[in-house]
Amino acid sequence: MPRSVHVHPDYRIDVATALERNGFLTQGDLAAHLEIALCTVSNFCRGVNVSIAKFEAICEALTLDKKQIIQPKSVQSSVDTSTSSSTTTDPIEFFAYDRAWVGRSTLISNLSDRLQTSCRILFLTGMAGIGKTALAERLMIEFQERSILLRENFDSQEQAIDFGSVAARLLESVGRSLHQTIARICGNLPLGLFTICKTIAVCWRSIR
Repeated sequence: MPRSVHVHPDYRIDVATALERNGFLTQGDLAAHLEIALCTVSNFCRGVNVSIAKFEAICEALTLDKKQIIQPKSVQSSVDTSTSSSTTTDPIEFFAYDRAWVGRSTLISNLSDRLQTSCRILFLTGMAGIGKTALAERLMIEFQERSILLRENFDSQEQAIDFGSVAARLLESVGRSLHQTIARICGNLPLGLFTICKTIAVCWRSIR
């Protein structure tokens, strides 16, 4: 997932209008209301990158659509036209992917085939900003009729973001506790590996 986003230049006037509409006379008033740095609010209003968490908080305070204001208005217009003429809508709320996203058809086909066979975990890695999140969300469309989308943000400033904590939250979201999952795995392992897993479980509880 991208670590930061910015307001598209097409929406800078809308941001200024939203400040006044929501009762914030100055950017400083908004910064004080959200208890964040004034420079962060200033960057947001000027279309400079800010962290996703701050971006979402400011959008909520200004009642702005966080997905809409990061795209050109021309793209939004074409998406609105496509949506109004379609009889179906995307049941999943995406952060990075939108209907205007195109390309990588061969890669999507290959990854979809792999996920439908023996692959159970797929890691998408690469430099920031190259479209990993959009690709992952686009892949989800291929499986939305028989799967559910579970999303955890490794950049969250309100929750633990180490891999173990994120994995535990994903397990809990599908009704599985960490203890139950470890017990199930260990039940099918040779004695030596079972001992190792018990040790891991104890270590996990101790750092929790």
